Amino acid sequence: MSESKRILCVDDEPMNLDILEYTLKPEYHTLMASSGEEAIEMAARLQPDLILLDIMMPGLDGYETCRQLRDIPILRHTKIVLVSARAQIEDRLRGYEVGADDYLTKPFDDEELLAKIRVYMRLKSAEEQEQLRGDILSLLSHETRTPLNSIIPAARLLVEDEELTEEDKKKFAGWILDGAERLNALLDKSMRLCEYRSNYTYKNPTSVDLLEVIRRLVRRNEHIRFEPDESQSSIPLSGSESELEWALEAVLDNALRFDPDGEATIQLSPSEDSVVVQVLDKGPGIEPTLLPHIFQGFVPRNVIHHEAGHYLSLALCSEILRAHGGGIEIGSNEGGGTVVSLWVPLRQAPKSAPGEPRSARGDDPPPQSSRPRPLT
Repeated sequence: MSESKRILCVDDEPMNLDILEYTLKPEYHTLMASSGEEAIEMAARLQPDLILLDIMMPGLDGYETCRQLRDIPILRHTKIVLVSARAQIEDRLRGYEVGADDYLTKPFDDEELLAKIRVYMRLKSAEEQEQLRGDILSLLSHETRTPLNSIIPAARLLVEDEELTEEDKKKFAGWILDGAERLNALLDKSMRLCEYRSNYTYKNPTSVDLLEVIRRLVRRNEHIRFEPDESQSSIPLSGSESELEWALEAVLDNALRFDPDGEATIQLSPSEDSVVVQVLDKGPGIEPTLLPHIFQGFVPRNVIHHEAGHYLSLALCSEILRAHGGGIEIGSNEGGGTVVSLWVPLRQAPKSAPGEPRSARGDDPPPQSSRPRPLT
């Protein structure tokens, strides 16, 4: 099962959710919602690749839920397939009008459903890659100018001015090094983000002790506050230790940069099957206009007017956590400032997000004789 491919199934009938879970679980990480309101909240938080959305539900029906989902910027590439027993052409047309990508009539064939899902997964990936290429070109055209403006004049002076003192030479060489490092970091983040968004998965995950990773980061920076539960000796995860450490360090660096005292606090909230790592600061917080774009990596120029590098970092953090079956959220701290929450499933535990009412279970599929009845 690919942890990075998430399908949100929305239906107010538990039996229908069981059928979809059974059908999809061998290939995809399935998330379940029993109402339109719950689906909107979960989709905005967990960013599924595809949503299977029942139309006939109490409260928000499938049409209105679809319309509201299409208003969430971060879900612009998420595919939505409406599912209904109603097969009239006017029902289908209404679904397309509110933003659905396809319409599936109950009862449906399992193989047809899986075939449609594979098509839409490929289409979503292609659309994201096209968008990513354009975003990177735009980013490079804007964000490379500042470091180049320090590299080129300094290099020209070093080459052309033979009367420079040793002190000036060191100063100009420092400008060149600083600009080159900024360019290198920008290109590295951009390329890694491309790699992750090209359906990157960890081929050979290793055992990771998240608690040791955190302690290592704390030892490297005295401005990080962390008080672990002494009864907890380890937090076992599965994946890439270097990537998880990079993601956590990037979030901490962001907090330290914006906190007025240059400090950050780490808090842990472990549960039976996952752990939440919260990084808190007392900085100015995130502007509301930025929140819909914060994990995209390429914030619109009319929204932000300064260096966008740390938003690339947050986007890359999101992809790293997603590849590990987890996620990342940003909110306001009750005491002021920002709280960034990173969650990831524990090793050999059910892969579910904190607070989800249902998720893909980790048990074996039921035998054919116990399979749920077809959707009607």
